[in-house]
Amino acid sequence: MQAKVERDPGFGTDIYSSIKADFGSFELTFYIATQMAARQIMVFHGTEGYIEVKSPFNANRWGAEEIEVANQNHATSQIFRFPDSRQYKRQVETFARAAKGEKAEVVMLENSLRNQKFIDAIYRAGGHDGWEAV
Repeated sequence: MQAKVERDPGFGTDIYSSIKADFGSFELTFYIATQMAARQIMVFHGTEGYIEVKSPFNANRWGAEEIEVANQNHATSQIFRFPDSRQYKRQVETFARAAKGEKAEVVMLENSLRNQKFIDAIYRAGGHDGWEAV
């Protein structure tokens, strides 16, 4: 992966990161920022069209709770709306069910560890030019 990480001069926290990750069969590029205008959107581009996810991390706070699926030339698209999604509330409820021994699909610790390794690689890559292994 390659990354550029900018830090707040006073706090030392990351305020902007631009990332490019190579997964072999596809690339992932994205940026994140904590001191830009509040907006959240993810777009997945493919050869046949795209999928646009609005407000994916804080649903209904920074935009609509919807996903748009469109074909390559934008001639057709379909919008799926998810009112009142409250994903964090649902995560807590799912965890509580799992803690009680009830059937619940939860994110396993191994997935969290892989996510953290990816984040750590972003910071390492941001410290130099070139590619950083995850």
